[in-house]
Formats: sequence, structure tokens, C-alpha cells
Amino acid sequence: MIRIKISHSKDKQFLLFAIFFLIIKLILMKDVTIYAITTAFADDQLMVHIAEKLLRLNWLGGYNHYTLAKGCFFPFFLAVGKFFHIDFISCVQIFYALSCYLFLRAIRPVICFQWTIYPFYLLMLFNPIMASSEVIQRVYRNSITPAQVLLVFGGQLGFYLRYQYGKKFSMKWAIVTTCGFISLWFSREDTIWVVPFLIVSAVVIFLKAIIHGFFHNVTCKKRVQYIIILLLPFLALPACRLPITLINGVVYNSWTDNELTHGAFPKVMKALYAIDMEEPTPYTSIGREKIEKVYEISPTLASIQDSLDAVMDLYAAQSGRIEENKKCGNVENGWFFWALRDAVQLEGYYKDGRTADRFYQAIYNEIEIAFKNGKLRQKATMPSALMPPWQSGMLSSLLSTIAQADAYVSSENELFLLDRIAVDDGSDGIARFEWITGRHAVRAVSSIDLYIYSDSLAYIDSNFSYSFFNSLAGIFRIISMPLASIGKICSLILLLLFFIKKQKQNASILLMLSGIAGGLLCLYAGVAYNELRSCSSVAYMYLCGAYPLAQVFSVLAIIAVVQTLIAFKTINLIKMEYKNT
Repeated sequence: MIRIKISHSKDKQFLLFAIFFLIIKLILMKDVTIYAITTAFADDQLMVHIAEKLLRLNWLGGYNHYTLAKGCFFPFFLAVGKFFHIDFISCVQIFYALSCYLFLRAIRPVICFQWTIYPFYLLMLFNPIMASSEVIQRVYRNSITPAQVLLVFGGQLGFYLRYQYGKKFSMKWAIVTTCGFISLWFSREDTIWVVPFLIVSAVVIFLKAIIHGFFHNVTCKKRVQYIIILLLPFLALPACRLPITLINGVVYNSWTDNELTHGAFPKVMKALYAIDMEEPTPYTSIGREKIEKVYEISPTLASIQDSLDAVMDLYAAQSGRIEENKKCGNVENGWFFWALRDAVQLEGYYKDGRTADRFYQAIYNEIEIAFKNGKLRQKATMPSALMPPWQSGMLSSLLSTIAQADAYVSSENELFLLDRIAVDDGSDGIARFEWITGRHAVRAVSSIDLYIYSDSLAYIDSNFSYSFFNSLAGIFRIISMPLASIGKICSLILLLLFFIKKQKQNASILLMLSGIAGGLLCLYAGVAYNELRSCSSVAYMYLCGAYPLAQVFSVLAIIAVVQTLIAFKTINLIKMEYKNT
């Protein structure tokens, strides 16, 4: 496609338009309450606790088995909002609106009809995922994931288009990508799904630069600068990990940024998954029989047997999809690693990071010796320590679950604002949530309230904010599935035109669509694998990053096809006029 030159006045118009509708949205959401889950010790409550400690310059607070299990960016985001006296929900909406604006600025060079940017922005801004209970009202990292994802993809697409049409490596767009990637990496442990997109796009840009002679006739210093700009997201990651690791090492004696992905604990998890024994039930790779076997060869794990057995009984009774597990005391994969960490905490090994790491390292060494001595059979594991082993014959189930995840996102179901009763921990935890967020939570006044809201499905239509956004979600549910289907059809049309009609002007937009589709596929595959092997995951809490991307894919594909058809019509009219003359 031909690059469209955009005047500065048009840029200002779009910026003012974006700010105006952001203000409208903030006004509409001014009465939305938070859903305070004060007993979510590894999730919402942990985020609030760390944010409070950051505000008091006490790093991440006291050390325990939760402290370094989650990324620190979202608590930092919470603390910054509190510091500047901007309430949590407004902070999230401002961050998301900024990411929508930057994404559309990034792809503007391939949008011929610039007026389409305006409704495109409104579609993105008012996506129901950003007015849904599990994303907006919970004080958890899901709230900023859609914005971070848009920054990653928008920044990289903007970088690609500025090279494609301007033959320059744009530092501005490299910084946008880096900010999105780093913030996402230090928010979630599953950020790996965006890495293939970043690697492939960087390779494509680098190869294009070589083919076009971009690096010719420049000094060696300039070449190094260009390479640094291109690889900025990957270079920034270790640069950010290093100070976090050093601070954790000094404060907690734990020389890592995240204990679920680095250190001895993930080695123990991989070793336990690697023990070749028949799984007792679906979703359960580390059952009681396996643990009993490990007790025999690992004196270190056997030393906490009473605590681990008790914690496993507790988890088996409270969570899981298999009733048989509750009778046998087996814990599903999605919860076992928390059970193990809870037991180690109960035994006092989390007094500092080195003590905990040495404990896990001892268990790992004992299991490895058992593998070498033939006391335990070993099987292959997945790259991530938190991913249970692959099961033979599960490919067809994985593919169908990927399709299920795609259909779930396309349908935009369950995206409601709900006035949910806060979960009280009995120690004024709700007040802490309200203080850090600047928003009120709904408290139970009587036992009748608890009964009415027990399934968390009630919402207040008499409140205009709730009524408006829930009605809007209903409209999106009607149009989202047809929009997704049309978008897929349009992308196939573009592909056919490219290969059959040699429409090379669509090459850039096809590459962009392929990158977005590839990113979505990686996310869907990870969620599907987790659904089949760990815990229920096909839910918008886990898929929230897919919603804006899926919407962008569909709308961009449709716009590209319409532009192509209009271009065909224009060319034919010119040919007819030429013949007539």
C-alpha cells in the first residue's frame, strides 16, 4: 500500500479527539466500584501489599513465599497512581487509551482513508474487556495487560512501517515497544507468547535493511547504533532484570527477579514433572503416589511430609475440576506448586531467599541422584517449569481448545460490570484496597446481601455507568462474532490477491496481519495447554490481552480489503476514460 502523508494538523485533531472521548469514558466510569478480594494472598492482596510497601520506600515488604512469585510492575503502577492521586480505574483507562492512540498512530501509514481512524479508536477504547469485572474492578495485573499488549505490537509495527516507508530505524517506536515489553514481562510470568512476534519482526526488518543496502555507506558506529535500536527490547530486559535481582539479593538474599522462573524452585518442579509415573487423574501430574515415592528418595522433602500432606489435603478439598481428587487428596497441576511453597513456608524455610533456595536445591539434587541410580524413571518435560509434561495423543484436543479460545474471545461473552461484594479478611483489608485505589468497594451490610451476591452475578442497572457499559457489551456481543468472521475472510482475500494477482502493495499489511495472528495463536496455544494440563484457563481473565489484538486484526483486514477494492475501481475508471479518449 502507498504510504499516506499525514499533516501535523491532522495529528492534533486525532489527539484532541482521543483525549475528548477518554474524558467521556472517565466520566462514565466515575461511579464504578472495585472488587476487593482481600483473601487472594497470592494475587490481589499481594499486589496491594507490595504497592503499599513501595509507597513507603520499603521495597516489596517482608519476605515470604509470595514476595517474589509475581512481577513487581503492577504494584509499581498502583503506587504511582496513588502517589499522583489518580484513582486506580482512571489510571487503567488512561494507560489503555494512550496505548490505543499510539497503536493507531503506528499503523496510520497504511490507512488510506484517514477518517476511519476515528471510529477505529472508539471501537478500541470502548472494547468491553476494559469495562469488565475481572479486568477493571479487580485490583490485579489483568487490568493493564491489554494496554501493554497494544504497546508491544503497536510499537513494533510502527517501527516496521517507518523503516518500510521512511528507510529509518525509529528510536521513538523502539522505545514504545520496549516499554510495553518490559512492563508486560515484569507483570506476568507468561509473557513468552509475545517473544516470537518480536523476534520474527526484528529478523524481517533486519533482512529488509540488508537487502535494501541500509547499512552500506555508513560508519561502523552508526551500524552498531542501528542494531541497538532494533534490538532495544531484548537488550533492555537484562538491563532491567539486573538491578531488580541485585536489590532482591541485598534485601532478601534471593538473587533473582522471580522465584517461579529462576532459581532452585523451578528446577524442583521440572524434576517432579519428569518422574515417569502414571497420572492418577486428568490435570494431575504430581499425585499422592508420586509424592510418596519422592519421600522415599528425598530426605529433604520427607522432612516436611506432615505439612505438605496437610496442605495438599486442603488444596484438594477446595479447588479442582476432578471430584476423585478430593477423596484421594491429589492436587491439580495449577495449584500444586502453591501447595509445595505453602508447606515450605510453614516449615520456616522462607526466613530468607538463600535458605529457601538451598532447601529446594537439596530436593532437586536428591531427585537427580535417584534418576541416575535408576530408582526413578525419567521422562521429557516442557521448557517452562510451570508447564506439566506433554501427553501423547493430546494434539487434537489442543487444536480444538485453541479454536475454543478463539471463539470465546470473538464472542465477547461474560464481559460485565458487576457490583460484587468485597471479600473481607476480618482485619480491615477492604479499607487498604480502597486507600490504595482511591475507589470504594461494596461491603455486605447483612447476611441477605451475602446471599444475593453469593454467585457474583448481580449488577445494578439503575446505575447509569453499569447500565451503559453492560448495554454496550451486549451490542459488542452481537457484532463481534460476525466482525471476527469477516476479518478472517478479508485476510484470506488479501492473501489470495497477493499470490494470485501479485498485489504486492498489500505486502506490508499482510505482514502486519500475520504478526498479529501469530501472536494471538501463541497466546491461544499457551492458554489451551494450560486448560488441558493445569487449570481452567479459557476465560477472559487469562485471555484479556487477546481482545484488543483480535479486534485490531479484524478491523485492519476489512479496511485493507475495502481500500484494495476502491483502488481497483479507480484504476478501471482511469482505464475506461483513457480508452474513450
